[in-house]
Amino acid sequence: MRKTVAVVAFVLLFVTYALSAWSQPAAQPGDVTMKENLILNPSFEDPLQDWQAAYAGPGADAARDDSCAASGKWSLRLRSKSGETSKILLWKGPVEPNRRYRFEIRYANSIVGTDAEVAPCPLVRIWYPNGAALYFIGSHLADDWQTLVAEFTTPKDATTLNIQLYLERKKGSLWFDDAKFGPLERNGQPLVTAPDGNLLFNGDLEQGAAGQPYGWEAGCVFRGIYGEWLAMNKAGANVWSDEQPNSGKKCLAGEVQDPQKVHDIEWQQRVALNPDTDYKLSCWVRTDGAMARASAIPLKPDFSGVDQPLCYIGNTSSPTWVQVERTFHTPAWDGKSREVHIYLSGTATRPGGKMFWDDIRLAELGEIKGLKVEITSNKPQNAFATVQDATLMAKLTNATNTPMTVSGYYSIGKPDGSFSPPRPLLPETELAAGDSKSLPLANIAKEPGQYKLRVTLKSGDNTTQVEAAFSVGG
Repeated sequence: MRKTVAVVAFVLLFVTYALSAWSQPAAQPGDVTMKENLILNPSFEDPLQDWQAAYAGPGADAARDDSCAASGKWSLRLRSKSGETSKILLWKGPVEPNRRYRFEIRYANSIVGTDAEVAPCPLVRIWYPNGAALYFIGSHLADDWQTLVAEFTTPKDATTLNIQLYLERKKGSLWFDDAKFGPLERNGQPLVTAPDGNLLFNGDLEQGAAGQPYGWEAGCVFRGIYGEWLAMNKAGANVWSDEQPNSGKKCLAGEVQDPQKVHDIEWQQRVALNPDTDYKLSCWVRTDGAMARASAIPLKPDFSGVDQPLCYIGNTSSPTWVQVERTFHTPAWDGKSREVHIYLSGTATRPGGKMFWDDIRLAELGEIKGLKVEITSNKPQNAFATVQDATLMAKLTNATNTPMTVSGYYSIGKPDGSFSPPRPLLPETELAAGDSKSLPLANIAKEPGQYKLRVTLKSGDNTTQVEAAFSVGG
């Protein structure tokens, strides 16, 4: 009898494991995964740590709660009956510089026990000791459990960071559960930026929950998170829209019903940028009786206001989607990274005016990391006897652990110092991790003399350029 029971138990255990494995597909090669969850006690089943200090104004509190939970028995509750802010330090610790991280947490909200009309939004503040900070906002519509996702690249001077959860200046309650935070990797190797190179999270606007796109703030969080917008009785509205997006299913939108009450509609995301570095900001814009703008604005060191924009993409008005972009260079900033707002705004030129943004991208400009380029020939010192004999070889090697897409062209530097117009070298081609591609360049000179070969390669927003000298005899 005992043997039969043991066999049945083993079979049930095996079936349970098989069903679990079947319902959770294994990560495929090339998938981005979280290496580890750095948050201890992620479901708040154990008491909070001593350093997890909570702050709450009069009529507000922050504590573990067993009245509801996304999993297990306990959750973390922030509550305010007075409209005062309630917050808690969830995690602090060391991080690696120039590394991609992800933070996820489940949340729900309610206005039970207050006279509020709108539930509070969760606010996640990720801040560095040098003062730079990132903000990610959830939805006020989460009357059941939703997931807030934040993803970012640490600046090159990052050593530690802190994660705080806020109920910011609203009445009501927020519950949090199942927190995750950790570095991202691909094929077991560290991820140093988003897979497509975009420093902004959810730039294509496809990810979100409960009417709120992940990573983007509707208006400024310090206005009370939606409070003023909703109080305007739809004089203006921020919308995560499905109205004719440029790509995919979603875009950001703003609509002004009464230009006398609402002058601007705003969306923003914050990112910490490195000093003395080149960047490019681009987005697709469409309008209907409105003008749309985009800019990158840094905070002043004392946080008393904002500097002049590093990058300003001026008023755009077009009934069809158009791409606007601008490159800019960050100041030295005393050698420290700084928080910058990627700021989208629009103004209606008539009641009912709308503005739309999609495919918003911020990328660091520089050399292609991990691309090895060699220019060789079978002639000593690249010296050729005749014009017909002049053939060089460009060998490209992806020395990273992830695939990259590369395109390129070349030019010839003439004896008089000028360069020929660029000639095609390579259409957009994917180089698998560790792969090489050799490209012969024949008949590259028309007469005897001293020349240079200049090869320019592009991958995303990054560029690598190499030169090689060669000579052709008489």
